[in-house]
Amino acid sequence: MKSYHLLLFLFILSCTTTQKSVVSHPTLPKEPPTFLQFSQLTNAADLALLDSNSALAVRLYTQAFAKMEEDYAAPYYNAYLAAKEIGDCEMSFFAAKHLLEFGAWIKQFQKNPCLVDNDYLWTEIEDKYMTSLNDKDYAKSLKKIDYQLVMLYNERIYTILKRLKESKQKSKDSLPELGYKHLALLEMTNDEKLHQLDSLTNEWLMLVNKYGFPSERKIGAEWSLAGITFHNYRHYAPMYQRNKQVKNIFDQALIDGLIAPGQYAELDSAQRYFINPIFDKGEPAEQYVFVFTEKELKRINQARSKIGLPPLETQLKTRKIIKKWLDDDYYFAWLGNLRQQLLKPPKHPFRRLE
Repeated sequence: MKSYHLLLFLFILSCTTTQKSVVSHPTLPKEPPTFLQFSQLTNAADLALLDSNSALAVRLYTQAFAKMEEDYAAPYYNAYLAAKEIGDCEMSFFAAKHLLEFGAWIKQFQKNPCLVDNDYLWTEIEDKYMTSLNDKDYAKSLKKIDYQLVMLYNERIYTILKRLKESKQKSKDSLPELGYKHLALLEMTNDEKLHQLDSLTNEWLMLVNKYGFPSERKIGAEWSLAGITFHNYRHYAPMYQRNKQVKNIFDQALIDGLIAPGQYAELDSAQRYFINPIFDKGEPAEQYVFVFTEKELKRINQARSKIGLPPLETQLKTRKIIKKWLDDDYYFAWLGNLRQQLLKPPKHPFRRLE
């Protein structure tokens, strides 16, 4: 009987020991989400490009595209420029094929010897150009909603309309058609604006449910021979901040690589990310930079890192590098499509940038 009790005790002890050993196994650290890995690599590549190290930039873009292939044009465009500069034909071809899906003109690539001097590659480029069509109907439907959102919440428009109205009252002259058409906006109550916003939001959601998220690959970007202008999502900010369904769609779009971190940040509070700490002020324009406490800087950088933007300190260091490109659209996008200037600085301490 005693031996039975002893065996039972040893069995229970072995089970307990096994359980403890399982619990005590170290937890392996999780890798950052793929979109964050991609953003970290492309941010580093953009900095290398701005520092005239195109070979390093191409290597970093190559690593980034091995992680995921994004649905916004900026990294492909920058990668193409870097590859063209050092004669990297493989990356030139890879980026050009993607750029054609964003609506690029074939003329954009006619000065690249890597492509035009290779009959096979150029035939592939021509075939891609002929078959790559964006959804123009979708883009056209979205533009109607975009225009109404801009008119509804654009402070500059309201300032102009107010001056038009005051001018009309003083002179009693007729206003231009544009003024007549939109003067009613001044008379709208906040509830009426919200009602119209909700109506536009429902229209947008119907389109997205039907066609999918309006990524740059789906609806195209605006091209010219000088460069490209990436899609502007910031007029969706009122929708994003008011409607949970819209917020969820954009949140998922960031994770899926359908929107750049800088574009996403414009939907949320500028105070959270301080998308660009540098702004122009005065005539002639002088550059100023916001001043943050250590606590503020930590909070802002934590928010930025969660969506793939670099620390503010990194962005400030790039200013000396990027100055030479300010009057040239050649390198149109950098660091997650961050905009270069803030036209109207918020109420926050700032200093002149030397």
